[in-house]
Amino acid sequence: MDEKIKDWLLDHKLETVDTKGDNHSHAADAEVNLALQALRDKVEQQLKSLDKVLSMSSYLKVAAKEWERLSEEFEHQKNKEFYKRWNNRLEKAIACLEHLFNYDNLYIGGGETKNINFDLPANAQIVPNVAGLLGGIKLWES
Repeated sequence: MDEKIKDWLLDHKLETVDTKGDNHSHAADAEVNLALQALRDKVEQQLKSLDKVLSMSSYLKVAAKEWERLSEEFEHQKNKEFYKRWNNRLEKAIACLEHLFNYDNLYIGGGETKNINFDLPANAQIVPNVAGLLGGIKLWES
């Protein structure tokens, strides 16, 4: 913890009371000084425990980095399994569409096309998203 903060807490706010020359009894001064000393001791104890927590923070940072690495590794593995199943389903869907519609050409577009990892049939191809927009414009014009 910053030394300026410690000094301010311990010296500036928790000074002992000295009422010499005032009309207070010395017994009251002693009680106030005891209470201030107890408060000072409590603050010192809290500062020590805070220093322990701050020293533990470096260990926590290392643990957080390790957790992040493990979670990224898990996500990568999960994505690999997901896209393996996804590709199997897509391959079956394309086969069903071909039998159902008997299409001449099948144009596949969208952001997930980058994850296709099997050979498409000869009459199927991956196109950019803008091709769908241009095709829609052509249909609208005719």
